[in-house]
Amino acid sequence: MGGVNIMATNTKIKTDIQKLNPGSELVDLYILDATNIGGSVAYFTPMTEGGSNIVFGGVTYTALPVEFEGLEITGDGRLPRPKMRVANVGLTFVAFVNAYKDGIGAKVSRLRTFKKYLDSQGTADSSAQFPMDVYYIEQKTMQNKHYIEWELVAPIDIGNKVIPRNQVLQYCQNRYRIYNGGLVYTYATCPYTGTNYFKRNGVATTIDLDVCGKKLSDCELRYPLNSDQLPFKGFPLVGQIGAAYR
Repeated sequence: MGGVNIMATNTKIKTDIQKLNPGSELVDLYILDATNIGGSVAYFTPMTEGGSNIVFGGVTYTALPVEFEGLEITGDGRLPRPKMRVANVGLTFVAFVNAYKDGIGAKVSRLRTFKKYLDSQGTADSSAQFPMDVYYIEQKTMQNKHYIEWELVAPIDIGNKVIPRNQVLQYCQNRYRIYNGGLVYTYATCPYTGTNYFKRNGVATTIDLDVCGKKLSDCELRYPLNSDQLPFKGFPLVGQIGAAYR
């Protein structure tokens, strides 16, 4: 179950938190996993180690100003909806929200451990960590030249669930390949592997700017007109139903 985890399960962490002074600084590490909406994975932390990025479990967490608040559990039974603010350093997250509809649906995980267990330490141990807090981006609540703020929600508190777990949406739900110095298909569910490249608006372009606009017309651009079946996972007529009566 996602959300706030109260009880630590790792033996070393249990021992540490029972001490008045664990003898080591607490470290917060964040993972923004946008693969479920067609993006990639980002690792970052508001902390540094000797002025350098932090490495834990073989993963490098880039130093970046980030604030995480609102994890408190209230007595009325409501699940917390924390806020995460990330600085617009290098405009990385501006590009992210522009490309992936504000990042809604991306998974945000907070991993906590003590500094003494980082890879650079003599007592390094990647298994020594608190249970991970897992949330999903519910909405973007603020964006300015300084930072971007999102409201997060626990997995069991995500609204608009349907059975089966496929919403009737106008746009294709396949994850399109991405370009990262080359075409990457690791998390793609769209089967297209062709060499015709188009921008989000359907205009022909080069391989490095290839992005699917998720519309039926984008699918038709990439597949021959005589294709028996397009791999389009959407309902293009949804937005037109009842249009004449509105």
